[in-house]
Amino acid sequence: MRTLSGIIKSGCVIGTCGVMATLAAGRVGRAGELGAWVRGVGYWDVGGRAGVGEPPTPGETMRVYQALDGWVRGWKVPERTEGLEDVMVGGVSVVLRLGGEVVGRGTLMAHEWGGEGTTVAGAGEGVRRAARVAIGEADRRLKIENDALRGERVRLTAREVMISLELAGALVPVEPATFDDIDREYSAGLDGVAVRIGDRLEGAFPGTLMGSNTSLRLAVSRAVSQAGGDAALGLDEPKKVREELKAKYYRFRVTHIAQRSATSAASFMVRGARVIGQSEITTSELRSMAERAAEHLASREWSGEGAYGMKGLYEPWSNEYAVAHAGAVDQLTAAYALRVYGSTAGVEARSALAARSLAARIMRALRVVEPGEA
Repeated sequence: MRTLSGIIKSGCVIGTCGVMATLAAGRVGRAGELGAWVRGVGYWDVGGRAGVGEPPTPGETMRVYQALDGWVRGWKVPERTEGLEDVMVGGVSVVLRLGGEVVGRGTLMAHEWGGEGTTVAGAGEGVRRAARVAIGEADRRLKIENDALRGERVRLTAREVMISLELAGALVPVEPATFDDIDREYSAGLDGVAVRIGDRLEGAFPGTLMGSNTSLRLAVSRAVSQAGGDAALGLDEPKKVREELKAKYYRFRVTHIAQRSATSAASFMVRGARVIGQSEITTSELRSMAERAAEHLASREWSGEGAYGMKGLYEPWSNEYAVAHAGAVDQLTAAYALRVYGSTAGVEARSALAARSLAARIMRALRVVEPGEA
């Protein structure tokens, strides 16, 4: 019989069942985003200065974010910016989400507003342009009608939009010879990528790469294709591209700040999740996290025809379910976690009953083998 820890290590299709089971087994921890465990892992300490490439400090990034937040809530970008030109950046990425879905994105590298050959420039003009692109795209996608009620609709919509801002440091040259070297030269989730061929420079930010499930190899390949204006160039090994086209490869680090919900304050992020200080790990916080995890599992209950129990693997980068329904091991893990949560002293009675009831429904569904199930 497989142990609970073995089940968790084998990988849990339902994003948070591993979190719930870990809590139920008495482990201590917390995730900035459910399913993304981050404990003291980071590029810079909060409040400190960065190392390689030196992205802006948290204080500088917060200044830029506060200006951006005002523009988004007002759904309007000013013609000029003031007070941000002393924040030097290598690039800007603004992402707007509504209901978890990306509705607007604006990304620029420094040379696009600072002049040809520029590697770092004042953030003001860059973030202003990126914000204008992101808000414009969101306005088109959301199709907010231009009638007498537009102002109110815009106000209500803007209030629900979640903001993500990444500010890049200076570009750091690297010289990968092969695609295998890319995995050694770059750090997934921390590094952005950029490639210059002639006077064209193309790049991608780490937040975008994680959100789209794009590997570093593919990101570099795409940047080569875009910078060289030829899709076939992305298939060539980096050494060949460097020698034949005098291409320059770069990586860069970012300071990333984002909202985790429409009503939450912005948090500094590392690899897409917030770094949790040890002082924050309290009994109250663990109980709150367990409650949120239980609510998340409840949202994954199967709602269609048939006794499938729970929904399967959700891929946020495609907004689709790669697997329609979860497997038996995943459902058993979730049911176990829910039963323990529902039987834990101190859990609110209604929440405890809901958790135990969901566990019972999952177990009943597992007794029925529906089409497509093992």
